[in-house]
Amino acid sequence: MLNKRLLDILVCPATDPGWTTPRKADGMDRFGVYFRVPLFPGATEFGYILHRGDTKDLPTDQVFNVTQHGYEAWLLQSTPQYLLPLP
Repeated sequence: MLNKRLLDILVCPATDPGWTTPRKADGMDRFGVYFRVPLFPGATEFGYILHRGDTKDLPTDQVFNVTQHGYEAWLLQSTPQYLLPLP
């Protein structure tokens, strides 16, 4: 569960709080925290880092491709693969 994680958006969000101000979670449900990332029209991907303080969840920066994965992805802590939402 990605509780109390922050999200740094690296490339292509429609609203970017800046490198020194990570995006805070938009909420929390039974699965964990979630983020809503508004994109510019036509954007196909964005780069991101999930972290707690100076500790990255994964060692490399991540890229989410909207054309490949759609507009929703579920992650487990320290797991690079996306999970499919349950119906």
